[in-house]
Amino acid sequence: MNIVLSQAGWHRADIIAAIHKKGSSLTRLGLANGFAATTLRSSLHRRHPKAHAIIAAFLGISQAELWPHWYASPDRYSSPHSEPARSDAAPSSQFRGAA
Repeated sequence: MNIVLSQAGWHRADIIAAIHKKGSSLTRLGLANGFAATTLRSSLHRRHPKAHAIIAAFLGISQAELWPHWYASPDRYSSPHSEPARSDAAPSSQFRGAA
């Protein structure tokens, strides 16, 4: 199978095709692992680490290969759209309006 890889990882259609080639579907994988029928499908365009782990394990590759923009960076739990932490932010123990 010729998969076109880019910085963004595998294309959604390539992931679906690879799962189908191995004899399953996103719906079947999701239901077999206790998720709703549409959870794995929505994980193709939303970050869902548990669903991504199921897909990657089924395909026998790493999550970082499929979704490098979410899993290849050292800070793997940040969104590519999250803002950098501000150094002037108040400590978490200080709340507005707290007496």
